[in-house]
Amino acid sequence: AYKSNEAIQLSALANSATSAATGGAQESAFVFEVLHVRRVQKVTASTKHMNFSALVVVGNGRGAAGFGLGKASTQQAAVDKGTRQALKNVVYVPRYDQRTIFQPLTGKFGATKCSIGFRRRGP
Repeated sequence: AYKSNEAIQLSALANSATSAATGGAQESAFVFEVLHVRRVQKVTASTKHMNFSALVVVGNGRGAAGFGLGKASTQQAAVDKGTRQALKNVVYVPRYDQRTIFQPLTGKFGATKCSIGFRRRGP
């Protein structure tokens, strides 16, 4: 399969970020943000099983972004799994003038509507 130069650079950045997240000495170019952590319980006849889910978003501020959902029995493990999943799902968003998107976008999923507008040039 053909890979553009941007895709090759992104995979190299993701590999460096993964090595940094797993204890490597290299500094990561991605910014990690935990958007939401949820605690869920499964009630059985004998006990309550508690788990956590974490939604994590990563990005480099230059057009590459990804998100991941991690689930585990501890909060930190869920965040770590979400971070690894987000690094695997990094995509490149083409930008106009290195600052905004080309045109306004609108999307709908279920009852949720999301619209993203472009930013006009400032003074």
